[in-house]
Amino acid sequence: MNPGKYKSNMFRFMVDSMEYYYAPLIVDEPAAWRALQGQELEIGPYHIGHDKLYFTDNAALSNVSLKAIADLGKTRREKIGKVDNEGAARIVGSLLYKAFHIFFMNSGFQCPLKGLYHKQSDYYVKTLERDEATYLVFRGIAPKIHARDQALFFQTNSDYRIEIDNPRQYKMWLGFQVKAHREKGYFVLKNLDLKNERAKLSRQEKEIIIPLKSLYIPATSVILGRRGVLMELQEFSQFRDSLALSEYAFVDHACQDLGVQDSLRLALDISEKQTIPFIRCHFKEV
Repeated sequence: MNPGKYKSNMFRFMVDSMEYYYAPLIVDEPAAWRALQGQELEIGPYHIGHDKLYFTDNAALSNVSLKAIADLGKTRREKIGKVDNEGAARIVGSLLYKAFHIFFMNSGFQCPLKGLYHKQSDYYVKTLERDEATYLVFRGIAPKIHARDQALFFQTNSDYRIEIDNPRQYKMWLGFQVKAHREKGYFVLKNLDLKNERAKLSRQEKEIIIPLKSLYIPATSVILGRRGVLMELQEFSQFRDSLALSEYAFVDHACQDLGVQDSLRLALDISEKQTIPFIRCHFKEV
């Protein structure tokens, strides 16, 4: 790095040589999204919109899942010229986000929450074991792409979890706000039937009985504060701990884990035949 300059979390890229394929859908868009959800690691980056399927890897032309949702016999190839309208920006951005997902996962990262990539180490995850539950906070980074400006930012994000390791621990949550899968809003945990693995929840005039496996404790700031763990978890998620010291230091460490320094080449297909270079920006110190 040149004297008098420092690295930023911003990267520049060019997509004027980026190629993709598109084919008309034979199902509606929601069904197409459901059919391909989470399959980018097998078929490469894809996007669905304007009643079309967009993808970047020509090997995907033989993919069974793609054949079930699109007329691949009518596939056309397109080269990006300019990202000068909202439609083009949406296509490019979506394909690049999927490409980054593959890049992160191939680099040993995990993605338990959309937009949060981390590794299973003390640098990214903090765990507090208490009698009533195990508390976790995940901190990670996520790409933020501005397709029209052809700029990438690595941003930070965090997520809190409360995990129950033993059903008997639920006894220590009686009277607390809880949530149930497939039910909207918060309830209060009123009673437990551990023998039959059932829980009674109430909200105003409504009471429901659900299986314990459908019950979970939301990691809200109110609940974490009531349990006396919020400050310690926030110290970690807000980069005030001795491992990270600052948000920038955390992002820089994560970039090192990704093998990223002043540049990276993002693969747009599984075979990595098509790549886009990203160059890290430097700014003068003032």
